[in-house]
This record gives sequence, structure tokens and C-alpha cells, in this order.
Amino acid sequence: MQIYKVKTISCAHQLTLPYDSPCNRLHGHNYKIEVWIDALKTNEHGMIADYSHISKVIMAYDHRNLNDFMKQPTAENFAKLLLDALEGKAAHPKPSHIANIRVRVWETETSYCEAQKAIQ
Repeated sequence: MQIYKVKTISCAHQLTLPYDSPCNRLHGHNYKIEVWIDALKTNEHGMIADYSHISKVIMAYDHRNLNDFMKQPTAENFAKLLLDALEGKAAHPKPSHIANIRVRVWETETSYCEAQKAIQ
């Protein structure tokens, strides 16, 4: 079984790269965040995860500066941050039935990073 959630959020960030890049200046993106959660069964409430818990994890970063949460807020680091947050929050109250979580962070319409974690 699998559930899917998609949200779009707006965030600012500024990278610190050792070469000339427009990303070294403060700028923003409309990130599209996609989340897949796989489970072998549902929890005692008949759910894999509560969609509202997934939304809360994602929306915590809406209209925020990602530099406040990460030293180097790349799409890769943002995907990892969301994955770690979802692992603890989305499967509430009992994460034992979750098998896999996958997060895709679209930074532009043509560029994304994907992070995935198998849950033991």
C-alpha cells in the first residue's frame, strides 16, 4: 500500500559556494514537495499516515528562509531535512507499520532531488 501527498511552498535561501554562482545571492523558489509513504498494512486507525501530519511537516517551511534551518540549504539537504522530519512525524502515533518514505523536492520545473529511506 502507498499514499502520496503533494504541496507547493515558497522559500528563500542563499548558498555559499566556492565559485561564482547566482545561488550565492539570496533568492527564492516555489518548491513542489512530493511525499510517498509505503506500508505493509495500515495502522490501528486504518491509515498509512495522516495527510495532515505530512502537510504540517512541509508547511513548517513555507514562506521561510531555509538558511534558518540548514547551513547549506541545497535541494539535496532540504530533501534530507524533510525526510528526517517525516520519519518521526508522519507515521504518528506508531511508525512500526511504515516500510519506506520517499521525498521529492522540485526546486524548479526542470530540477529535483529525491531522498528515500527504508524504515526498519
